[in-house]
Amino acid sequence: MEYQGRILKVLPVQSGTRKSDGTAWQSQEFVFEFFERPEQTWSEKVVLTLFGDRVTENDLQFGDEVVVDFSHDTREHTGRVENNPHPSAPRQLDGQTPT
Repeated sequence: MEYQGRILKVLPVQSGTRKSDGTAWQSQEFVFEFFERPEQTWSEKVVLTLFGDRVTENDLQFGDEVVVDFSHDTREHTGRVENNPHPSAPRQLDGQTPT
């Protein structure tokens, strides 16, 4: 689903090297605030994670007004149930990706 909202917090980029094949990886989390329905008076907040090239393609800043398309997936991993939202690259309300 596509949501319009704003960036509340941008966390530092994390990076490393995969043990299995030695390739580099990077990710960045950000807190996204949105209203699920127009008549809703309270906001929803979710932590979303960008991976790989999406991290360098998006210079997310606090307060950016963006549109994000994301879906949810829930799975069990190492004995824990995890909720995994999968976002697209955020884009500014004018249709451009944040710069």
